[in-house]
Amino acid sequence: MRGFWRICSILLFSLFLVSCSSQTDTTELSSYGDRYIIDIHAHILPTDQEINDQFIEDLVVEAQGAGVSKIGLFLHVRQEPDRPPTYSEDHDIMVLEAYESYPDVIIPLLAGFDPADPNAVSYVEEQLKTGKWKGIGELDLRNQVKKTTTQMNDPTMMEIYNIAAEYDVPIFFHYDSCYETDCDSGKAEYEEAVAQNPDTVFITAHRCDEDLMKKYDNLYCEPESLDSILPDASLLDRVIIGTDVQHTDLKVQGGKYSYGEYIVAIRENLGSLDSDTQAKIMHETAEEIFHLS
Repeated sequence: MRGFWRICSILLFSLFLVSCSSQTDTTELSSYGDRYIIDIHAHILPTDQEINDQFIEDLVVEAQGAGVSKIGLFLHVRQEPDRPPTYSEDHDIMVLEAYESYPDVIIPLLAGFDPADPNAVSYVEEQLKTGKWKGIGELDLRNQVKKTTTQMNDPTMMEIYNIAAEYDVPIFFHYDSCYETDCDSGKAEYEEAVAQNPDTVFITAHRCDEDLMKKYDNLYCEPESLDSILPDASLLDRVIIGTDVQHTDLKVQGGKYSYGEYIVAIRENLGSLDSDTQAKIMHETAEEIFHLS
C-alpha cells in the first residue's frame, strides 16, 4: 500500500511539472505594458520530434523574455534542393501538439496540404470544422525559393478562400507575382483572388503591396524586414509583425539577429509612430483578425 501511494505521489508531481512547463510567464510580459508583440510567423522543425519540441520550448522562453505574447506557428515543408516542397498533414499534427503544450502562446495555423491539390478543399473544411485553427498558412503559392507555381486564383485556392471566409479565418500566403509568369499576369492573378473574395482576409507574407492595399481593405501585410518601407499612414492598421523564425539557434533575418535582438529592433523601428499606431502593429490588428481577444 505504501508503494502505491508513493507511485501516486510521483505521478502527481510529474503532472505538476508538465503543467508548469506549459504556462506563460505573465510577469515578464506585463513589464512591456501595451508594447507587447504578437509574432505571426514561425515554422516548426518537422524532421525530428524531439528537436522540434526543444525548439518550441526555447522559442517560447525567448519570446516571453522579449515581450512577445503569442506566436503564429505553421508547417515547414521538407524542402530539398531543386525540387518542390513535400506537404504533409503530419505538420499540422505537430502544430496542434505545440498548441496543446503552450495554449496561451501558440496560434495554430493550418497549412499541411498542397494548395494546388483539389483534395485540399475537403481537408481544409474538415479541419476548420474542429474549431482548433486560427488561420490558414503560410501557403507557398508562387514562390521562387520553394519552386512552387500555384496561381493565386487557382480554382482550388478560390474554393479555399471561400471556406476561410465562411469560418472567419485569415489566409497567410507567399506570392512572387513575377515567378514563372510575366509580372502583369501574376499581378492580375493576385488581384483577381483578392477582389473576388471580399469577405476573406488575406495577409501577404514578407512584403506590403501598397497599391493593392489601397484598393482592397481585406488585404493585410507582414513587412519583410526592418529595412522594408511601411505603407503610408492610411494603411498602418493593416500591418502585422512576423519573424519567420525556423532554426534551432533562433536566428532570424539570415542569421543577422537573435530572436530577442530582432524584437528589440522592431520596437525601436516603430518608435517614431504614435502609441496607438504602434499598438495596432505590435498586437491589436493580429488580435482582431485572428480573434485572439
